[in-house]
Amino acid sequence: MSTSSFQALKLSVVAQLAARLENEEAWHAALAAKTDAETASAWLAARTRRPPFGDRVLGALEAAALSAWPQTPAAIVTPLADDAPEGVAPNAGAIQQVTSIIAVTLIIAAPNDATGASRRDELGALLGGVRMMVAGWQPDGARETLQFRRGRLAGLDGGRIEWREEYSLRHRLINLGPA
Repeated sequence: MSTSSFQALKLSVVAQLAARLENEEAWHAALAAKTDAETASAWLAARTRRPPFGDRVLGALEAAALSAWPQTPAAIVTPLADDAPEGVAPNAGAIQQVTSIIAVTLIIAAPNDATGASRRDELGALLGGVRMMVAGWQPDGARETLQFRRGRLAGLDGGRIEWREEYSLRHRLINLGPA
């Protein structure tokens, strides 16, 4: 895939992922396929079989344009990085394996709670649901599935908890040489 095709696919994956997180039928399908009954039942109890974010899934540019934090719970889908091994010759026709890192940042309200402890169960249920929806999912146009990479606390202030999940997607990039 050429560099322009690669960038188009990455942006398409981000848009597809945002749409998937908003889609009620996709949530139901992920729950039906889930084998971890404890995670699925915790998510069901917390969310009554409805997508938790509604229309509050934002892309990076939409989130950057906000003048205030979105209503919660919310998710922001962001392309973070592209990693490739060093040492691949820049010759025309050279093939490079590239790993794109895509983040899903969950935002939940934690008013009057400096530690976020009161929202631990809600965060756990949201994480379980997002992981069911994202890890192992193959976006249209991709050759491989998204793989869970890591999750971490990204912020805890102003009455909000922000948790960032990172997923990787491998691609092949073909150097087409000079234009």
